[in-house]
Amino acid sequence: LKLAPPMPSPLYVKAITVAAEAVLVASAVRDMVAPGAPMPIALDENLQASLWGARLTTAADPKAVMLINVYGACVLSLFLAKFVTVFTNPEGTFLRRNLLAALGLGDLLIAALWHRHNAIIAGVGASDLHYKAALLLEGSVYLFDAIARKRERKAHDKGD
Repeated sequence: LKLAPPMPSPLYVKAITVAAEAVLVASAVRDMVAPGAPMPIALDENLQASLWGARLTTAADPKAVMLINVYGACVLSLFLAKFVTVFTNPEGTFLRRNLLAALGLGDLLIAALWHRHNAIIAGVGASDLHYKAALLLEGSVYLFDAIARKRERKAHDKGD
């Protein structure tokens, strides 16, 4: 009985996850704690001002603050799913492949939606390039790993 060796995520997947998620998690925490506050990234102040006008406060627009808080929590939840998929249990070979494919497609969809609204962002002198770049890079790496990396079945595996 020969068992396939464990297949943890390769270093390039881990590195891209850390780099991309640093931007996205910082944004998520900001959205939960101080919605509308700019991050120290080029043109983010213009981006926040274009989306929300003046800095958001619960007193000024409680519904918008609630939605942004929830959006931040959703981004943070997605980060947790990515973290667990990439950094835990090396035995989840085919489940990891499927999750990476789903998460990669999700990243590309979100980046496409950001790009779809590019005229709005560019029209006010803002930039969302940091979000799009993080999502495109991470999504592409996840899909590449899901599609291209060979995975061996365990002896007890009957199929996907």
